[in-house]
Parts: sequence; structure tokens; C-alpha cells
Amino acid sequence: MIIARNVGKRYEEGNEVLKNVNFIIDKGEFVFLVGASGAGKSTLIKMFLRETVPSEGEFIMNNTNIATLKHKDIPYFRRALGVVFQDFRLLEDMTVYENVEFAMTIVGASKRLKRKKIPIILNQVGLQSRAKAYPSQLSGGEKQRVAIARAIINNPSILVADEPTGNLDPETAHEIMELLNEINKKGTTVIVATHAKEIVDDMQKRVIAIENGTIVRDEEKGVYGYEN
Repeated sequence: MIIARNVGKRYEEGNEVLKNVNFIIDKGEFVFLVGASGAGKSTLIKMFLRETVPSEGEFIMNNTNIATLKHKDIPYFRRALGVVFQDFRLLEDMTVYENVEFAMTIVGASKRLKRKKIPIILNQVGLQSRAKAYPSQLSGGEKQRVAIARAIINNPSILVADEPTGNLDPETAHEIMELLNEINKKGTTVIVATHAKEIVDDMQKRVIAIENGTIVRDEEKGVYGYEN
């Protein structure tokens, strides 16, 4: 569960980017976070990743108040999160298999567990035949599938995707969103920040809309509702 309770965020220069933000995201939900550029989505994403904390109010993830989380505990907190970015952020000198393996190495997984899990995950994202390929040999959609495989390999309870289809053509974008939908059906909470109006409108998931740092709409089976 994720709880934002009267969350506000302002920076030292006095710029207030979030104001009185309130929502609850239950375990297993799929939520789109939408709004015009500069609305406050990026700041909220940073809170999900514990890259920033509220100036006021509470932001609680997995029973942890991120503002009181000790610095030494942040890496362990983030192990419960999977993250997918628009620009993929793959390690260019590693193969598909090695990119996914690296995420398991960070958390101290055994070689035996790696050998068991990685082929399963690569099959899940449709890349079982590309395990030995390097990122430079992949299409944009394949790169994003590697990024998703890496994000879910350690069984995160929450998957945060920041503009995951921003660099993809429409057909590939829909394939990636369907993959995220399948991951959600297996029980992972999925939060997607996006400008992809057509995808949001088609998928009919919960939509939290932000405008000028404030939530203006929170709808089940919602639509995008903004001009890009």
C-alpha cells in the first residue's frame, strides 16, 4: 500500500511543486499518473523512488514513512521497487542476460537462483532468443523489455515506470503496456507516469491527474484528459 497524506513539496528557492496531495494506492493496483509538463509528476516519481521527501505531510510506502527512513536503509527499501525509465538505462557492455543478472547480483542472489530465474523472466518478456545480444543490437522495444525484465527479476512489490513508451512507436508502445498489464495481473502494483493519451484512454485503468502540483482528478477507469 502507498499512502500520500497532505503531501507538499517546496524547494529552497520557494518553488512549491506539490500542494496537499492525498491518495491511497492499494496492493495490486494499476495506476496512471498524468498531467501536463511541470504539473508535479516528476516530483511524485522521485518520492516513489525515495529520491526526494515531502516538505510537509506523509508519504508512506510498504509501511515505511520515506521522510524518516535512515540513509543506510534506503538501498534495502528500494529492493522492493522495480523501476523502468524512458531511456532504458541498460549497461551497454553487457548482454541481455548479463543486464538482468546484474540486478540479481546487487541483491546477493546465488548463481543457482540466477540460472533458474533469468531464463523464466526472459521468456516472460519475449526475449529468450536474445539473451546473448548486446543493447546496440536491440530495437527500442527490445531494450525496454530488457529494462522491464531487470526491474521485475527480484520480485518487487511495486513497479514504477516513468514514461516507459516515450521513445517507442505506437505499436511497440502498446506491446510494452500489455506486458506491464500482465505483470500487474500477477500481483505487482504498477504505477505509470505518462503523456501517452491513447494508451491511457484505451486501457481504462485508474487515473490520477495532477495540475499545478495538486490532484485534480482521481478516477477508476479514467481517461487522460489533457492535451499533450
